[in-house]
Amino acid sequence: LVLVAGLFVLSALPIRRQLDLAVFVDAAAEERLRRRVVRDAQERGRSADEVFSRFQQHAEPMFARYVQPSRANADVVVRGEANLQESVADVLRCLAASPRYRPIAPLEQNPES
Repeated sequence: LVLVAGLFVLSALPIRRQLDLAVFVDAAAEERLRRRVVRDAQERGRSADEVFSRFQQHAEPMFARYVQPSRANADVVVRGEANLQESVADVLRCLAASPRYRPIAPLEQNPES
C-alpha cells in the first residue's frame, strides 16, 4: 500500500490516474483554523491573531480556489473531525470494493526459516 498525501494531489490528473482510491479529508473551516492556530503557535511562534489574519487573508481563499475543487476528484470523502478508526475503516472498505484496486499476493513464507 502506498499512501500519497498533499493539498494538491487530487488536482493533478497524472497522479490521480495512478491511484487505486482517491480520498479527500474534509474539515470545517473552524477546525482547519483551530489546527492551524495550534500548529503555527507551536512550530512557528505565531500569535493566535497573526494566524487568524493569515488564515482569512491567504489560507481560506487559496483553499477555496485550489483545494476544495479537488474534492470532486475523490472517490471517498471523510470528515476530518470524525473518529480516526472509523474513517480508516471506511477508506479500507472502499479500497477493497474499488475496481481499480490491485491487491498484491503476500510473499510466501520460507518454511525453513
